[in-house]
Amino acid sequence: MKIFRFSSHGQAGYSLITTMVLTAAATIVLGSTLSRTLTSSKLNDRNNQYNVCGAAAEAASSRANSPASATPATAARRRTKAKSAGVNVRS
Repeated sequence: MKIFRFSSHGQAGYSLITTMVLTAAATIVLGSTLSRTLTSSKLNDRNNQYNVCGAAAEAASSRANSPASATPATAARRRTKAKSAGVNVRS
């Protein structure tokens, strides 16, 4: 069996260095991709929470300004109608 040897000592580690450089580059790309994904996920969560809070505020102001809350008699009539129709109504 013949064993081939490199004629120059500088070429012996070329494959190892190339592999290490490519692995480092791939690791950097992977890390930056994961970081961007995490940031995007956090921004989506914040936006969803903002939308939920806005909808809750709008519902609260709509309920406060509705004609049913204007007078107790009107609210009582609407509750009575809803109960007779079989709908559960919050007071």
